[in-house]
Amino acid sequence: MSLKDLCTIDMIPKLVEAGIDSFKIEGRMKQPDYVYTVVSMYRKYTDLYIQKGAGNYKVEDKDRERLLGVYIRRGYTDGYYERKNGREMISFERPSQKEPPLEYCPPKELQEKINGNLILFSGERAKLVLEYRTGRVECTGGIVQPAMRQPLTGDRVEKQMRKTGNTSFCFDRLSIEMKGEVFLPMQALNELRREGLLRLEECILEDYRRKSPEKLSDGISMDSRYQGTDLKGVLSCVVQTREQLEEALGCAYMEVIYVDSGLGLKKEIRQLILRNRSRCRYYLALPYICRETHAKQWESLYACVSGEGADNGIYDGVLVRNWESLLRLKALGYDKDICLDQNLYVFNRYGKAFINRQGFRQYTAPLELNARELRTLDIQGAVMNVYGYQPVMVTANCILETTDRCRKEEGYTDIRDRCKKRFAVRTCCKYCYNVIYNSEPVFLADLAEEIMELSPGELRLDFTMETREETRRILETYVDAFIHKRSVEAPSSGYTRGHFRRGVK
Repeated sequence: MSLKDLCTIDMIPKLVEAGIDSFKIEGRMKQPDYVYTVVSMYRKYTDLYIQKGAGNYKVEDKDRERLLGVYIRRGYTDGYYERKNGREMISFERPSQKEPPLEYCPPKELQEKINGNLILFSGERAKLVLEYRTGRVECTGGIVQPAMRQPLTGDRVEKQMRKTGNTSFCFDRLSIEMKGEVFLPMQALNELRREGLLRLEECILEDYRRKSPEKLSDGISMDSRYQGTDLKGVLSCVVQTREQLEEALGCAYMEVIYVDSGLGLKKEIRQLILRNRSRCRYYLALPYICRETHAKQWESLYACVSGEGADNGIYDGVLVRNWESLLRLKALGYDKDICLDQNLYVFNRYGKAFINRQGFRQYTAPLELNARELRTLDIQGAVMNVYGYQPVMVTANCILETTDRCRKEEGYTDIRDRCKKRFAVRTCCKYCYNVIYNSEPVFLADLAEEIMELSPGELRLDFTMETREETRRILETYVDAFIHKRSVEAPSSGYTRGHFRRGVK
């Protein structure tokens, strides 16, 4: 599971010539010396390629060693650029820092110079005026008292006022006006300084603060399936097994069934759907990963979804999970319904406008948004996941193949984390990738009233490894909650709300 660090410094010419014009360097949870070394090396060799071209491009051994020294996962890989997957991409040893930090010196915190004027007159409130470029603020503090014993001196006051600490400012010029022998506690001076600096910062930021525009149209029209309806939120589900499909067909309120491609291409399943053709709408859920090397698999898949051959019209549309599949469908002239799954993100109104420009009318609300954010996005008519074990990772590296246990058999295995929680892993051997699912399913049936306020067009249940009995019980629970409007209780344990309550932290 622990991939080595990606290092493509030798491939910069190939990447640029492939059309890439921006390199993203990730440094999450990395030490400053790691970031410094990696950024400086990629800057150096990007400039070298620009200046001298691919013919004179060569990474010096000493620079490669520097990169190796800061990669904390004991080695590096060039990722998937030169391979489909492989054991050599995985680190089987505990990460550790191999070399001491390299010539990194943390920069000093920069502070903007400001001018100030402090006025301390006995019997009046202390007054502080701060100026920065065109910005000017005034604030007042406590009442200045006549000195009884130790009057304030200009030097002492100035020394105290210049203690701006780790704020964004430091004084350039600071004038102090005092009349007679006066006294003000140091704490009062500190509070006056803090208040003034805070107001000055707000004054500066105000000029750069974005004004919230009026709500723009996202340009997306409602899915034709729900036009002219009251958006009651129809039930739909994704199924991976025949037992789950049969239970879904047995549910009188199920209106849309997404059949996983690993199941939906089987002859007996197509015949089962044909026998129940008028029962509801059927969509084929396409694979999570689409490669050029799978052209032959795509031929049979497209024949099924396009209506060519004996099973003409079996599927009303497709559930798409990657942009490569969309491009293939577009190139082939596919003209049936296309629904975008949640990993083709429609995270904001700009995303909604984009998919509308691409001609797509149906999308799945992102799992990462909480209830308030979904309301802001306005998911009226969209698909919303309300149950299921959700994918936490789709990986081209097969866990079984990495550990020399590949049997070329599709199914489920599992991995466990340090807390002994089980994460189911689906091996999709036909397309050679794994899907790792969360250890607990999302359960939102008891929040039906709150969900319906969002006006989703579909309430989708994602079935993965559920048995026939579990599938039936879950369907009954959601029918009670969303169709019959009955109160249902959440399980005592073993479930999650996903991000519906807390969003992304």
